[in-house]
Amino acid sequence: MRISKKQREEIYLLSDLEAGELFKKILRAKEGQVVVPRSKLEKSLLDALKTRTRERKAWTSETIRCYKECLSYFSVELQPRDKATQDKWVKTIDELIRIDQLPAEAIVEIVKRTRNDEFWSGNFLALPKLRRKNKDGVKYIQVFYEKFKPKQKFSNDFKSEILNKLQS
Repeated sequence: MRISKKQREEIYLLSDLEAGELFKKILRAKEGQVVVPRSKLEKSLLDALKTRTRERKAWTSETIRCYKECLSYFSVELQPRDKATQDKWVKTIDELIRIDQLPAEAIVEIVKRTRNDEFWSGNFLALPKLRRKNKDGVKYIQVFYEKFKPKQKFSNDFKSEILNKLQS
């Protein structure tokens, strides 16, 4: 198994387990070097490490699609340049869909209207702002929804459903 930088960092999270020499090997290994497990315990820990690394990046196709659509409303200078920043942006979309239970089309519409607004285009520069709260304790996604309520694009039932989810 080749060791990546991310896996070296991940190993610290697993280090509370009884892993014996495996952790010493991995921590001494240089990036790209091959580490061979010598026991079943070492093999199972390496497998757990691979699984944890994969699980962190498992975004749904709806999340990725929504992220890409939202990204198109940000200029190239504002778009994420590194993987960590990109992951934060995708995670924000994922949490809006999964935790806040907002439809992807509503997120895209809110981002589009907010980025096209003269005032907010200069103040809404990154997707993670959507889940942050303003000084009154209201999430910006709700602030933006209230300011830029969709006009005739969604039915009244759909609008009330989004509003109820934002308020809960």
